[in-house]
Amino acid sequence: MESLRQRNAAAYKRDGQGRFVSRPTGENQRSAYLLCDIAKCSRCGGSIVAISKDRHGRSGQTVYRCSCFHNRGASICRNAVSIKQNLLDSAVLTAMNEAIDGRVISASITRALEKLRARQAHFPARRSAVTRELSLLETPLQQLVELIARGHGTPTVVQSLHQEEARKESLVAELAQLQVRTTPLSLDGRRITKRLRGALGNHPALLGRHVPLARQMLRTLLDGNIVCEPIEEDQRPGYRFTATGTLGRLLTGTSVVNAGGGGEGS
Repeated sequence: MESLRQRNAAAYKRDGQGRFVSRPTGENQRSAYLLCDIAKCSRCGGSIVAISKDRHGRSGQTVYRCSCFHNRGASICRNAVSIKQNLLDSAVLTAMNEAIDGRVISASITRALEKLRARQAHFPARRSAVTRELSLLETPLQQLVELIARGHGTPTVVQSLHQEEARKESLVAELAQLQVRTTPLSLDGRRITKRLRGALGNHPALLGRHVPLARQMLRTLLDGNIVCEPIEEDQRPGYRFTATGTLGRLLTGTSVVNAGGGGEGS
């Protein structure tokens, strides 16, 4: 709540005459549009927002546009590209569907298992070192106990005994964890892939019809935001969007441009 309050305070900050210093971005507001507060302009870092009115206030088709350019003009951001909402939404959802394709999931799981097995290779050496350190602790521990038994249990001796016992407990706990970690992995990548695909169900097919669900899935899968870079292909403005996600590769340099007019930009 405190972080949200600070973001809102910054967004609605006013100067000495009570005028707004900045405007709230898409991140400060809930949206019924797929990419609002999820997509960012590559040039200024501002939000890509859905606009349904032109600069003269007339209603029209909904387009995505950089919020900084729309609200404050080219002096703040020169990204004047507007692209039809349905085109960019469709392109992102298509890339999402491809990203959670079974082959991609299978490859991601294979890489994850390879990393786990590579990490396992280092555990036996550490287990040997911990076992040796435990054996070396027995002698000083026994000596400290004998000193106390003979009446030489000074505060320093007692403190040393407590320290050695704490160290032994820590090593025993670490050794128990290493015993588990060094057990050979018998994970079946195909079985894991099948279970994960079952858990996902028909989510990709549902994304286009249920915007709240699609937004939730995007937020879950993405590491950060979708970055939209303004481009021009065959004299048509558009965006190349890129993002990374928890599946290792989510969206990589996919382009989408306005088809048959309807967009604005340079």
